[in-house]
Amino acid sequence: MLKPGAATSITFRNPFNSTVTFAMSVDNSAFHVGKAEEQVRARKELRVAVTVDQAAVAGARGAPVTGKLVVSCAKPYTVPNAAAYHWLYYLRCVLPEPK
Repeated sequence: MLKPGAATSITFRNPFNSTVTFAMSVDNSAFHVGKAEEQVRARKELRVAVTVDQAAVAGARGAPVTGKLVVSCAKPYTVPNAAAYHWLYYLRCVLPEPK
């Protein structure tokens, strides 16, 4: 659960036996990732920083704002069939009810 204006981190682990560059993107402009791409060593973890733009969700009082974080192998691919791998993380921001 994310809060407007605050950052949270989502842990992603490189499942491959080699260092890979991963691309991170979100499908809702209210959410932002700290870095669009990052290189992760074999079997190591990456903490993906995600924030919610307070101005973008201002009109959604009381209603949840949802989106997806997509982590995928970045080009140029360094592992076989890399284009087939995508990891989805579902994002949700709930704003307090107006008083």
